[in-house]
Amino acid sequence: VTASGKTDRRALPAPVLEESASYIAPRNEVEEIIALHWSEVLGVDKVGAEDDFFRLGGNSIQCIQVLSRVRTTFGVTISPRAFFAGPTVASLAVMVEEEVLLELESSVTTESGGEGTAG
Repeated sequence: VTASGKTDRRALPAPVLEESASYIAPRNEVEEIIALHWSEVLGVDKVGAEDDFFRLGGNSIQCIQVLSRVRTTFGVTISPRAFFAGPTVASLAVMVEEEVLLELESSVTTESGGEGTAG
């Protein structure tokens, strides 16, 4: 405790980040790419499809870094609020896939004169 009565965070031991006993490997290319982004941003070797970003030591700044990489890689924008609601590789992959599909559907609708079909 500091002189002002607050917790002295520098005096606390470093968190021990344990690997999940139920590791599930990324199941598709989108999950693999997202897991790689998390691994790079968080500095961890192994990220599973169901690992929680914040339990792996992630914070809000790193969340923004991951979302920036997602935007660069996939061309879609995921909000931090959506990420916080589903902070796993699998959840983020679903969000990315849904956004990509929405953009594709939108471009098909625009190209076909608003009928919503490609053929």
